[in-house]
Amino acid sequence: MKYLWEKLVETSSDRISLLTVSWKKGEIVTNVMGKRNNSCHSTLKWHLQAISCSILLAILPFAIFISAPIVLYILLYTRFYPLAFLYYVWVWYDNDSRNSLERRSPRVRGWALWRYVRDYFPVRLVNTAELDPTLSYMFCVFPHGVLSMGSGVNFATNANNVDEIFPNHKCYLATLPYHFKLFYGRELGHALGFCPATPKSVSNVLSRPNSVLVLIVGGAAESMYSRPGQYTIFLKHRKGFVKMALKHGTPLVPVFTFGEPDTYDQIEFPEGSWFRRFQEYIRKIITFAPIIAYGNGPLPYRRELITVVGKPLPMEKTLNPTQEQIDDLHQKFTTELTALFEEKKKLYIANHENVHLVIK
Repeated sequence: MKYLWEKLVETSSDRISLLTVSWKKGEIVTNVMGKRNNSCHSTLKWHLQAISCSILLAILPFAIFISAPIVLYILLYTRFYPLAFLYYVWVWYDNDSRNSLERRSPRVRGWALWRYVRDYFPVRLVNTAELDPTLSYMFCVFPHGVLSMGSGVNFATNANNVDEIFPNHKCYLATLPYHFKLFYGRELGHALGFCPATPKSVSNVLSRPNSVLVLIVGGAAESMYSRPGQYTIFLKHRKGFVKMALKHGTPLVPVFTFGEPDTYDQIEFPEGSWFRRFQEYIRKIITFAPIIAYGNGPLPYRRELITVVGKPLPMEKTLNPTQEQIDDLHQKFTTELTALFEEKKKLYIANHENVHLVIK
């Protein structure tokens, strides 16, 4: 890299030549998507996409590594520590508040940054559903992958025009509650339409008219099984979302993101090994999985992500659903999700004959 930089600043002709070489290196990745363009303009876009993806990782998934040091510095080394204290009093008071849903900002969701992130992979949204404008819905998304990039781009931003695809509904993406304890990440999350994945917050969303709760059902446990080319999801024993849908009379919608497991690889530790037990133990404490994942360095691989929204399952409101009703609806949802995967994998997965959905 140092050598390339020194040569880059020598002459303008060298700059053009080296940009082409740099693009050819990037072409190894983008050729997977069948894209070729050797122009300097396309090279600039390629780098802007990578920078935008880096910014996204810093301000959302890895916000704790930036937020925590900032808060500690303010508390320990500045005279503004009362402000930090008052801010966290506000965070405690406002936890899971219905009012926080009003902070969803179309302007923030429409930032150009998200469109560059979309084009990094690229990410697409395919809708096959007709939503009743008088109802709220629960989009149940699979698989989680390592960072759920497809769900984040498609539903927490307007990069793929989800607000125009579903003009009568507002999407709220449920995520780990710890994000809402972090300085700046909390406010940005509210602006993007995130909400904590807690029963109270989920009920708040489902109680609002014309809302869509986007729930990544498999969660952190599923991320530990994410491998390129493998589709392993956690669903057999995940029935809380079904019970919540019945209580609110909210139709369930199966949603599947093809390509999500391909964005990162990870070091695999066998079931029963000491490190795997350690991972499970830490996950239960901090709610997210301590996996060792890699792609293009810390950035994900450039792989096309296609999120397909299936058809809603009809729902009748049942304030006190029985276990039999929950099990019955859960089985119907599992059948619909499997059918969606089998139908669409022929379009979006190479060598689809050898790829199967594993439900744990």
